[in-house]
Amino acid sequence: MWSADPADRPTPPPAEILPFGGDGHHFVPFFASDKPWSNNFTEHQNAGRHAMWSAAMPIVVGERITPFQAVASVADNASMVTNWGSRGVEYINSDISLSLARRPVGVSIGLRSLDRIEADGLAVGTAEVFDRAGSLGMVTVTCLANTQRTVDFSQSDYDGTVTV
Repeated sequence: MWSADPADRPTPPPAEILPFGGDGHHFVPFFASDKPWSNNFTEHQNAGRHAMWSAAMPIVVGERITPFQAVASVADNASMVTNWGSRGVEYINSDISLSLARRPVGVSIGLRSLDRIEADGLAVGTAEVFDRAGSLGMVTVTCLANTQRTVDFSQSDYDGTVTV
């Protein structure tokens, strides 16, 4: 049966660069692009293929988030992963579809852009969903141009510092 090259599957950032020594509850996402994994948004504003790794925030106050809630929550970031380029994020999602082949392991989830097509102010992107156990599904996102309110991380003062 056909499938993508197993050598070209996404991998999470090394646990030692994450705050709290691994997959602890760091809510600031980490990114990879033309630059290696970091949580410095400014250095990832480039034309490279983007990936992100994030621990999802609890959905219900006082309750621990489940792995399924985590993957559904992180999937909403597919627009940023597929539409982030050298001028920022110029499109916003109007619809997402999440399809999973297996249950996620844990609440830290990654997305990596696979493809993107744009025409006349519309864009469709796909991102691979992964966790520490490997790839587990796909997200498809339909987006609209948002050029009047582009998210431009090159102007960000955030340097990736995480404080406890």
